[in-house]
Amino acid sequence: MNKDKVAILTAAGTGMGADAAKKLVSDGFKISILS
Repeated sequence: MNKDKVAILTAAGTGMGADAAKKLVSDGFKISILS
C-alpha cells in the first residue's frame, strides 16, 4: 500500500485555495489542483 500523502484541491489557483495548496506541499503532500 502506498504511504504517500495526496490531496486533490478544487478552486486552488488563486487566493485562499492557493495558500492551502502551498501549505499542503510544504507539509509533504503531493497535490492535484482542479480549477
